[in-house]
Amino acid sequence: PFKKTSVIEELKKSKNIISIENNITGQFASLFNSETGIHIHNKILKYDGRPFYRDELLNEIRRCL
Repeated sequence: PFKKTSVIEELKKSKNIISIENNITGQFASLFNSETGIHIHNKILKYDGRPFYRDELLNEIRRCL
């Protein structure tokens, strides 16, 4: 659990929010949207069971920015 009002206040200040998830559907981003009303446009998803590697993640984050 997290303090929803605090999270909403901080994220509304952000220009770019990125969700990084290890599943194909982006379940957390969808749940987050339904709970806070904040839509996460940029998602980095990996669904082959392998971990994210640093270089791979950096490249994807740069792409989102």
